[in-house]
Amino acid sequence: METAINVAVFGMEQRAINTLELTFKNRANGVCHIVEASQAQVALFNLDFKDARQLFNNFHKSYPNIPTIGICTKNLDDWEIPQITVPLSAMTLVKAILDAKTKLSTIKSQESTENSINIITKDKIALAMKAIESRQIAENLNKRVNKNSKNSTQRIVPDITTETSFDTNRFLLGYALDAINKCSANDDVVLFTCLDDKNILINPKKSEVITDLTNNQIRTLAIVPLDKKLVLPITSKHGKLESFKKLKLLNNHNAEILNLEVFMWNLGLMTSRGRIPSDISTETRHYLTRWPNLTRLTIPENAMRIISYWTRNPCSIMDIHKKLDIPLQNIFNVFTASYSIGLTQIAKRESDQLIKNETIYHNDKRGLFASIINRLHHFNDDKNTKTG
Repeated sequence: METAINVAVFGMEQRAINTLELTFKNRANGVCHIVEASQAQVALFNLDFKDARQLFNNFHKSYPNIPTIGICTKNLDDWEIPQITVPLSAMTLVKAILDAKTKLSTIKSQESTENSINIITKDKIALAMKAIESRQIAENLNKRVNKNSKNSTQRIVPDITTETSFDTNRFLLGYALDAINKCSANDDVVLFTCLDDKNILINPKKSEVITDLTNNQIRTLAIVPLDKKLVLPITSKHGKLESFKKLKLLNNHNAEILNLEVFMWNLGLMTSRGRIPSDISTETRHYLTRWPNLTRLTIPENAMRIISYWTRNPCSIMDIHKKLDIPLQNIFNVFTASYSIGLTQIAKRESDQLIKNETIYHNDKRGLFASIINRLHHFNDDKNTKTG
């Protein structure tokens, strides 16, 4: 009976363990499975963990014959066990585990015990290694083809200038983000007054926006810098909702009530226009805290591909650009919109550094869902062109 190799993991946070489990399942055909120490055939130790030595000694005392592998940021001379450094490739990790498992199997066969651990079949191992190696072969082939092909063109990466970035503090987006952060801490609301007597009331606690601005007026405020020197002054006032009860806006039946996330996502897209906030580096790795609810949000071009890759792999904007071969302007739009609703975080977690980013291979065959999304996108473009 075929069984996966049982692997115990020590000194890692739960998110990192989950990342390993997904790597074994999705990139290595389930050849390994994470289990408790008592069921382990191979043990992985995070050597950078502060109590790694104590964990190792305790485990080795209870299970002296179980082979161990150290995972670390750089090789450590004071550890006499095989070591692999992060970020890990699936191939390197699985090969190390298979080598360790082979040593255990040899020991067990020499002991000739009746209760020996089930050995995974050669066919199962070959299948897993084939799945991993095929990715490596394809990646090397793609690099060679792109390098030698006369028809291939190298994409020019623009510098981050005023044409590709913007200062959020000069736009309504920055005003709103700052106000939301302040209000959320005190359960306050903020009232923006602009265009003489127009208002935007943001209530983070209820995730609600009330405004008497038209869509065109909101678009204008999103696009035009709100410097004091310009003709679009905007004022803000914070306080409890009760202090605004007499506000005409709250009694205006023509006022529009919007979901805060939808409002901020759209505000981010309108402000972005193919740019990113100037304090964001294209080389810094970020992760998405969750998948955006695209059923109620405006879907920018290539958003599905970008978000699908990004949710699986904490990465930089340039990583996405290189892996997916998508124009930077598309990535800037998706990043800014996600940034505007608080979904982007700098990748500093242990799990973010553990596994190398997955390589994406282009497939010209478009699925039904992708075709529908693409058609809807172009339909919205045509509609906006006619009404704009």
